[in-house]
Amino acid sequence: MTHIARLAVLVAVIGVGFGARAKDNDFRVDPGQWEFETTSTAPMAPAPTTKVSTDCVQDGDMSPERLTAGMPDCVVSDIVSKPEKMSWSMVCPTPMGEMKGAGEFNSTGETLTGSLILNVEVEGKPVKIENSWKGKRVGPCPAAAE
Repeated sequence: MTHIARLAVLVAVIGVGFGARAKDNDFRVDPGQWEFETTSTAPMAPAPTTKVSTDCVQDGDMSPERLTAGMPDCVVSDIVSKPEKMSWSMVCPTPMGEMKGAGEFNSTGETLTGSLILNVEVEGKPVKIENSWKGKRVGPCPAAAE
């Protein structure tokens, strides 16, 4: 697998849902069923990719650690959590070298926006990968099946 193909797989892993609870998380969203739209832009992709998903979110569930749940070697740091905004930095080892990034979430309670910018060097050239999120609360969480 080429370095660029490996990086594309890593970018796909980052576009996961938001369900894990972070420690000391002051960031607030209204609990309920949420619809998220994630768009990723990378120079190795012919066009931006967009994924739409839904998730039952509780207050305090949004976390940058969730973005790296499938990448256990990534380290999230510098987390700043306030009721309306959360920001963080992250570093992930890749076969090409360290990938560094910074992200943020912004919430009104009923809506969410956010971004994650990642930078890595591939075959001696800088590569910038941009991820953005839009989310909205669409109603209560579905009742658990009995």
